[in-house]
Amino acid sequence: MTTSATPNYGLTLHSTETSDRLEVQCKHQNGQLYMVPAERSWVCDMEFRHAHVLAGFFKELSALDLPAVHDIMNRWGLSYRERELAEQDTEES
Repeated sequence: MTTSATPNYGLTLHSTETSDRLEVQCKHQNGQLYMVPAERSWVCDMEFRHAHVLAGFFKELSALDLPAVHDIMNRWGLSYRERELAEQDTEES
């Protein structure tokens, strides 16, 4: 008898001391994003590294203002808007 595991659709975050792995899966797509300490991501606590990396990456990608990037994001229905930091976070910076 064989059993098949039910796919884990959605977003699944796996964190370790040295990296974060974000599984992104649905019936039609399946991939992973890896986030590790780097030049721009070392400042954030390990607990929130994934959020820091993704927000920073999309902030810089959007700032490039490249038509090809805008086109791809539009085709996939994806947009990024930077938000103000919480008051307590700006005091710590």
